[in-house]
Amino acid sequence: MTTEEQWLRVWATVCDLAESYPDDLVVIGGVAVYLYSRSRPTLAAEYTHDADFYVGEPGWLSLQDDFAVDHESKAV
Repeated sequence: MTTEEQWLRVWATVCDLAESYPDDLVVIGGVAVYLYSRSRPTLAAEYTHDADFYVGEPGWLSLQDDFAVDHESKAV
């Protein structure tokens, strides 16, 4: 189970990336599901331990300058 501390770290990273790449970043996976479930009162929102995203080519090129990334792995 993901702790609140882990979730806050994931959330802060997603917010930083969204601010850095506002036109190219689309959040998918666990964070997107969490946000969707928060908007639906009948669903239970649970923290997620990681963040997945899609980034367009301009953002991808910039992202490579800021992080060690490749097409198959996560930013490290």
